[in-house]
Amino acid sequence: MTLNHRTLLGLLLTIGLVACGDDDSGSHGHGTEAASTGSDETGDSNASETTGELPEQCDAPDPAADASFDLALGDWGIDTENLRFDVDARCTVGSVTAAGGAITTALQCADGDESHDVTLELADAESGAATWSEGDTVDLFATGTNAIGGALPDGVFGQYVALGFSLHADDGSLLAAGSKYSSPGALLMPLAFAVTDSAACGIVMGCSADMDRPLAFTVSESGGEALELLGGQRGALPLSDGSVLHIDAPVAHASSDCHASSHFHVLVRRLDG
Repeated sequence: MTLNHRTLLGLLLTIGLVACGDDDSGSHGHGTEAASTGSDETGDSNASETTGELPEQCDAPDPAADASFDLALGDWGIDTENLRFDVDARCTVGSVTAAGGAITTALQCADGDESHDVTLELADAESGAATWSEGDTVDLFATGTNAIGGALPDGVFGQYVALGFSLHADDGSLLAAGSKYSSPGALLMPLAFAVTDSAACGIVMGCSADMDRPLAFTVSESGGEALELLGGQRGALPLSDGSVLHIDAPVAHASSDCHASSHFHVLVRRLDG
């Protein structure tokens, strides 16, 4: 099975994903503190329409923002009965290549006595090289939930509507993460993620996804400065070890649809510049 996020609209969360994004709670080895520490997002999804002048970026998304990520797992971790998959494994990096606008990482992941070959492809930030390399030990987490129901044909990934992954170094630091549909907060641990203004670009109440408006969110390192972005934008956050966290968020919307939930499509990668 190949997780192809270029063909889907919307976003994900981490373990414990709830279909339709009505509940962003969850726990994973790298994100179990999110609920108790308050590092995950908070925002008023019922905020009234903002008055006054709105940021010009609200209606001018950056066309360069690209949160595409592909994860080839084969049939590993798929629960066809419950229409979901979960993978949480210690892996060794086989190779890392940057070409064709993508950073491609080959992984060999342990699953008990078995080993699985996994390929992770991330949209390149076009600035700096990956901070992970051949021979590194990393932790891979990947999850997906199908909110549509029905059978999952072999090789068809499009029915998964809530997707996400994280790649952490052996010391627990974040190397990369991607979120499609739900909050990326728990995936980004130990970094902090928060929605700072769900009505930054105004909220138009109604039952149409076409009315969704960008929200404002921050990502920060403990004791460091925060990077604030609007949905539709991209940015870079320098970290204390000299590396740079590149964040693309083509979708970070406070939804005005009937579910009144926020939607995200975010990709984060830690590069050396």
